Amino acid sequence: MMVLWAKMAKLFHPQWSRNNGEIGGPVYTDWFTELRQFGSKGVLRGIEAVKFSGGSYAPNLNKFVGLCLEGAATGARPGDSYSEQLHGGQLKPAPNGTPLSWTVGNYTRAELMASGHPEDIAVAQGMPG
Repeated sequence: MMVLWAKMAKLFHPQWSRNNGEIGGPVYTDWFTELRQFGSKGVLRGIEAVKFSGGSYAPNLNKFVGLCLEGAATGARPGDSYSEQLHGGQLKPAPNGTPLSWTVGNYTRAELMASGHPEDIAVAQGMPG
């Protein structure tokens, strides 16, 4: 739990500390009680899912519990979206977990080709130059 608190404080400072307090506080105790069932492996899976998601906001306890469970039964990587699980993890991680060509970003032909996803490559091949 101390690793979780330290990692979250690093990823979401000062939001994490402001919302959840310090180690040993009442919120820490609540998290400890709920996450104890997952053991260190489940909590580490949750931390990896948080980092992989690229989210700007710290998850609440309910969301983090879901992240600890995510992939445990299916073998999916932490943070994989439903589409990535459905397609066997073939989609390149992007800001929202979809192929780059599905996002609103303006990507160069080289960036789309480098993603390795078939849809990105098809879009890139249709671009001039």
